[in-house]
Amino acid sequence: MIADKIFSDNAGLIMDYQTALANLVGNREWNIDTDAGQITFGGDDDCIVRRIQLIGTYSNSSSTWRWADENEGFRGPSSLVTEIHDIRTRKYLSLVEPLSMNDQMLTGGISGLNQWDLAFLVVAIAQKPAFMCPYDGGQLFVLVCGVNVTGPETIDEFVDRYKKSTRMLVYENQDQALKHYAAVHGYICEDRGETIAIIGEEQEVLLHFCDGFLSE
Repeated sequence: MIADKIFSDNAGLIMDYQTALANLVGNREWNIDTDAGQITFGGDDDCIVRRIQLIGTYSNSSSTWRWADENEGFRGPSSLVTEIHDIRTRKYLSLVEPLSMNDQMLTGGISGLNQWDLAFLVVAIAQKPAFMCPYDGGQLFVLVCGVNVTGPETIDEFVDRYKKSTRMLVYENQDQALKHYAAVHGYICEDRGETIAIIGEEQEVLLHFCDGFLSE
């Protein structure tokens, strides 16, 4: 499944994007202005403003997902859906089934994707963090632009973000995901049977796997 490969290649990076957004906005209140194409975090004295691109909406009543570029009920500038439309119509991404379907009934769990999985799929491709807010009896997901993304500062933080990805995302080949993430941030991975050692300059951490899945 191509979607699974996108997740396994980018699982740790998705956590980098989401962590960067969380660190930027903290617990500030938010407000989305679709006419202006922006989201505001905080008040007058402590205000952070960023441009947004819409991803899609989830309906609580029908448990269905609708991509933003195919939502006929959306009232706002068409420029807000240019990125998701580009992603969904790229030739190789047209083979990714979740991106090609609209009004999807979401089941969640290991057998299917939930609304956050679909948003994270877009995060991996767009390389921008996602934000969710209540919207018209459901949830609206947007990409937040202009967020400065930094990697983990320590090996412990690296491992924590990786482990978080295995809890928040549904994907196989979690051992390969660890190796992809380690390569991005300059850590060495060493196979030791069903254990992978992540080796830093002054420390190493051992993670255990069973059939490609992290075993905690």
